[in-house]
Amino acid sequence: MTDRMNQLINYNLLILHDPSPEKLYQKGITNKVVYKFEKIANNFNKTILICSKSKRKIHIKNVKTVYIHKYMKLFLSFYILFYVLKYKINIFRVYEPSFYALAALPISKLLNVPMVTSLHGEWNKISKGYPKWMKIKGLIEPLIIKNSDYLTSTSHSLASYAKRRGGKKVVEIPTWGCDTKIFKNNNKHKSNSLKINVIYIGRISPEKRLEYIIHTIYFLKKISKKKLKFYIIGPGDDTKNNYFNKIKDLCRAFNIEKFILFTGGLNQKKLPSFYKKADCLLMTSITEGLPHPILEALSMNIPVVSSSVGDVKILIKNGRNGYKFNINTNPKTVAKLIIKAKNLKVKKEYGRNLILNGYSKESSVKKEIEIYNKMLSK
Repeated sequence: MTDRMNQLINYNLLILHDPSPEKLYQKGITNKVVYKFEKIANNFNKTILICSKSKRKIHIKNVKTVYIHKYMKLFLSFYILFYVLKYKINIFRVYEPSFYALAALPISKLLNVPMVTSLHGEWNKISKGYPKWMKIKGLIEPLIIKNSDYLTSTSHSLASYAKRRGGKKVVEIPTWGCDTKIFKNNNKHKSNSLKINVIYIGRISPEKRLEYIIHTIYFLKKISKKKLKFYIIGPGDDTKNNYFNKIKDLCRAFNIEKFILFTGGLNQKKLPSFYKKADCLLMTSITEGLPHPILEALSMNIPVVSSSVGDVKILIKNGRNGYKFNINTNPKTVAKLIIKAKNLKVKKEYGRNLILNGYSKESSVKKEIEIYNKMLSK
């Protein structure tokens, strides 16, 4: 795919992205965001990005970045209107059906500027355990789903959800896609028969069920005599009922804290070294769309043990590239699946080739550009 497609060079794009650059760094997805926004911007005459202000900056070629202070979000609609009129914006691209989307929606309808919105999960499921004030987003989501001109969903299950909620045109796109050049083939990996290394990658938040993971590791330590190391990679967010500290307290209660390493959020380029150590990736979420850590693990032919939610049902084939389990499964049973996964060799057709053919960052950009071309060719 060429960087620039002639159909779009006379049009201007406004991107609305709720997380601040600082949060992107904490989540370790900065490189993915920069790559995708740069590639998209290369197809447009002018691209504006509006996002939350932070101490850190995000540097994206050919993109004018506008930072909004948290106290100025009440006036976000005025910011959007100003840039729409100044640059004659042709498309809104919103990366979450949240407050930014709500601010853009009336302008989209009033000035007939089409809006494309990403759907990352069912907010009513994701928000379990969050502070009550955050649940207002659950009222915004249905409104945005019904009124967006296009929706992109990270998974097949999420696309079905969007259609049930009144979404008009829904396209399945891995939001950022897997960087298969960073997460390379891992055929040289040899499992150490005396050790079990397990990794979890993602937010430390209630919907990810880290307490379930701690229970699983507790049983794994009991039923296996092998030396155990478990890496929890991801940011802890204290806005969610101090969940991070609760998980640490649980580790101490089970007396397994010495087997567990909390790394915090890491840059994408640092993750492959952890995957290379791993006998498997463990995911226990109560809800997911298309979990990117699973794409990364499979791109490196690392087995996955995961709750059977979202597109995990499609990606994971038991005994081929990992094992999936019901969310109500006893953690002791999951511990046994980890032991089975340790001895599993993932073939390319169930691992790296699967990701190359449909879930790479290149395919993510290509599918998104196709949406813009369809919208603007009418």
